[in-house]
Amino acid sequence: MGSPLRKAVLGAAALCACLPASEAPPREMKPRTAEQRASSLSGRELYVAYCASCHGMEGRGDGPAAEAMRMRPTDLTALARSRGGTFPKARVERLLGGLEGFPAHGGKRMPVWGPVFIPVSPADGHSAALIDRLVRYLESIQQPAAH
Repeated sequence: MGSPLRKAVLGAAALCACLPASEAPPREMKPRTAEQRASSLSGRELYVAYCASCHGMEGRGDGPAAEAMRMRPTDLTALARSRGGTFPKARVERLLGGLEGFPAHGGKRMPVWGPVFIPVSPADGHSAALIDRLVRYLESIQQPAAH
């Protein structure tokens, strides 16, 4: 009949042979960095992950962390309205990329979103692509000027 160990090994082998390939044991996955997770997100998903806690789900400055802040978060839906109807794309890109500081975000050297949007080098296309997606989303949520 064989040893108990041999029976266990044969039983495990038989079980694995019966499993479809889709039910194979999962491979061990390496943890993904914040930058790797962000790379697959849409502009809205980036916004929800990195901005909504302060600025709110709709961008109106009413996120769950807003009440605890000394300065009320900006209503991101009114950026164009407060500038004569023109969305300040270049300024938003500079803020997100760490080229321009904003005290409420922790300054340009250590913004609250950390290394996700700050380019590692000037040639870092990954950060630029993330910033572009987020800026396009912010531009899309602008409210029209009141008449």
